[in-house]
Amino acid sequence: DIAQELYEKHKLITYPRTDARYLTPDQVPGLPAVVQGLQPVPPYAPHCAAVLARGIKANKRYVDASEVGDHPAILPTGRTPPGSLPADHKRVFDLVARRFLAVLSEDAWFDVSTLIVRVPCGKPLLDGSTEPQLYRAKGRVCTQEGWRAVDPPPSSRDGIDLPNLPAGTPAAVLEGRVHEGATRPPRRYTDASLLHAMETAGRQLDDAALKRAMRSCGLGTPATRAAILQTLITRSYVVRKGKELWSEPRGRAVVDAVTVEALRSPELTGRWEGRLADIAEGRNTRDGFMADVRSYARDVVDTIVQHPPPALADPTDRGPSLGTCPVCGQPVRADRKVYRCDTGRTCAFVVFETMAKRRISGRMVKKLLAEG
Repeated sequence: DIAQELYEKHKLITYPRTDARYLTPDQVPGLPAVVQGLQPVPPYAPHCAAVLARGIKANKRYVDASEVGDHPAILPTGRTPPGSLPADHKRVFDLVARRFLAVLSEDAWFDVSTLIVRVPCGKPLLDGSTEPQLYRAKGRVCTQEGWRAVDPPPSSRDGIDLPNLPAGTPAAVLEGRVHEGATRPPRRYTDASLLHAMETAGRQLDDAALKRAMRSCGLGTPATRAAILQTLITRSYVVRKGKELWSEPRGRAVVDAVTVEALRSPELTGRWEGRLADIAEGRNTRDGFMADVRSYARDVVDTIVQHPPPALADPTDRGPSLGTCPVCGQPVRADRKVYRCDTGRTCAFVVFETMAKRRISGRMVKKLLAEG
């Protein structure tokens, strides 16, 4: 929403609902004017001067028309942000402006060193081997900040400066110990990691080329993924605990009720999104896609008829009834941070657990329903 306001209301950034990371060649001549628009802002001034002095040329790292769909990457528009801009808007604009200037800045340079230590084997190892063991240490020191001066990375492996030792230099083994550990289960999703999983259709990919290939056929779009997550939370399918996302019994019950495995898999949506993208680019036809969808729907219906899903948990699992809904007559129960009836959100009756900074207890709701 903030990015949309920066685009529509303040005219400070380009269209934000895009996941493109590239520009088109025809945008390059206009980039110096954008940099000049940022120069009056004190934090950006020295970086803008350096970029303009260096000159701006089309670079395949950020200029590639084949990587741009309907909209190119998000850029500042060249308008100088007003001092009255709200704090949150300033922070979002700062992210866009710094990344833009970083892309146009010089490379960062590092001195990288690797130290390999050969330790003789005093006695046979567990596998019976008596071969010397090799231990490796790596160091990296930044010698030229380049783009990192504009947009510092959130974490850095810099600062480990290893000595320059000639090959064969003897070293003393001061200590040795065995570290015992166990594998850990995968971490719970956070907002950021779940949105990334949606972007890649649930696949944890390490290959950059595969990530790019899956980007166009993930779950939802850049404009809808955050809203989908918020819907899961609003419907009590998922709850936030700190930074982590935990599934709720209601959400797990809905997943268990879907007996066709493919319908629960994000890969199905990913494949369909990919087909739709192919249609948009002329590599596939609408008729062929719709025929496949109809055939698949018939197969799914036949499967569900043969293997009916289990009934969802009874709404009384939420807790005891506190009284009768004055609108529809259904039982009213505690439902996380609200009190509502079994009809759900289609009924207008709802009492929030906190009103005017005061907590409304179940006993108070019960009395309200009984006495009016």
